[in-house]
Amino acid sequence: MTLLAIAWAAVSVLAAHWQWTRYEDKAAAAHAIEAHYTAEPVPFASVLPSPAALLGESQQWTRVSVTGRYDAQHTFVVRNRSQSTGVGYEVLVPLDTPGGVVFVDRGWVGNAAAANILPTIPPPASGEVTVTGWLRSPESDVDRSLPQGQLATVDTVTAAAQLGRTAYQPYLVMGGEQPAATTPLTTLDPPSTDLGPHQGYSVQWALFTLFGFVFVGLGVRNELRAGRAAAEEAGEITPVPARPKKVRIWDEEDE
Repeated sequence: MTLLAIAWAAVSVLAAHWQWTRYEDKAAAAHAIEAHYTAEPVPFASVLPSPAALLGESQQWTRVSVTGRYDAQHTFVVRNRSQSTGVGYEVLVPLDTPGGVVFVDRGWVGNAAAANILPTIPPPASGEVTVTGWLRSPESDVDRSLPQGQLATVDTVTAAAQLGRTAYQPYLVMGGEQPAATTPLTTLDPPSTDLGPHQGYSVQWALFTLFGFVFVGLGVRNELRAGRAAAEEAGEITPVPARPKKVRIWDEEDE
């Protein structure tokens, strides 16, 4: 039982640590959103000076502006993306800038009538355009085989490989553009700053580490009591006299 209690405590410590790590990740993400989401935009190159630059955790959701020209012929769509309005596609378009290709997530379009049909995607504005939005690190590749131009996640590494050009890995979630497209896409929902239940779960698992030892203690106490009762019955030890019942005032009054 003691070994089981130790094993349970070890599992509980690992679970508590995992939940606390999740809480810290969400807290860091929420802090970055609160710090950057409504801030004044800064020049794109001041955050990412070259295509080799990556975003740090504290730089997520940095609001920037960048000027370039859309390469609408190489538009990518990201499948199965949920919004408050339903499930559809996010539209990822390369933007040719003086520093290199920047992928811009221009927004969302709903699914077509059938899963094997792509929806009609309104084109972006032609000519030079200034895009304002938020920087995000690319999502991981989930290794799904999809037709050319379709992605399972916002994986800019795969998109750049299909494009055949060097591009920045961080991408830009569009908040606005000038001049605006004739038919704009649905703007993506704002990011959530909800921390979830992970902090509370971490505390619960920390308390669970004690449960096994409490059960061991109860078991030891019960065994000692049973052993003493058996010894008293066998006459091996003298029974402990019962404590006299304390007479309470209201008991005397009842008498």
